[in-house]
Amino acid sequence: MFYPPSAGGGRRWSFCRPESAACRTRPGSTRSWPNCTPGRGITGGRRSCGRGRGRWPVGADRVLVLGAGLTGLAAADRLAAAGAPCLVLERGSSVGGLAAGIVRNGFSFDYGPHRFHTPEPRLERFFTDLFPDGAWLVPRRKSEIQLVGRRFAYPLELGDVVRKLDFTDNVRAFADYMVSALRRAFSRPAEKSFEDWVINRFGRTLYDLYFGPYTEKL
Repeated sequence: MFYPPSAGGGRRWSFCRPESAACRTRPGSTRSWPNCTPGRGITGGRRSCGRGRGRWPVGADRVLVLGAGLTGLAAADRLAAAGAPCLVLERGSSVGGLAAGIVRNGFSFDYGPHRFHTPEPRLERFFTDLFPDGAWLVPRRKSEIQLVGRRFAYPLELGDVVRKLDFTDNVRAFADYMVSALRRAFSRPAEKSFEDWVINRFGRTLYDLYFGPYTEKL
């Protein structure tokens, strides 16, 4: 469960164990929070407290989470599910981070062209289970990026990349990818930057063609 403060700079939210008295009422108040019940996550969604893989040790210290963006809120949800009391600090006046937006003169504006996509079914279920059915907006959009004079589907699709890259680039990309995969299979290459991380997984060719230029533009 979480509650915003009545005053002060920034915002702070407290997440606590659903079975505790502190979770049923706000400190210094007799007001109850009916949606703070066993079997519910911090948003009141279907993610249940107690479904975590482990339980937080009784008497352990409260966890401090900095930032109420997607990462901070997801961390607090998982900690609360394990029974860990949390305190989330956010310097802004609202939650959501870059996934939030503003309303001006009746129009809604996003902070940026952010869309949620993931190849991980478990991660997708985590977010879809947080909200009731119908709460998600699924726009019909086609996104492309322009690289080496060609337009590619975004997120990248293997078949699209193979079709649109010329033969030489395809051979180089495949060879670099295999070398990187073999190197990681037998050693642990140093990773001191995002560039190192990408090259160790996809090879130098794909970094130079796509990951590097795209990241620099961001």
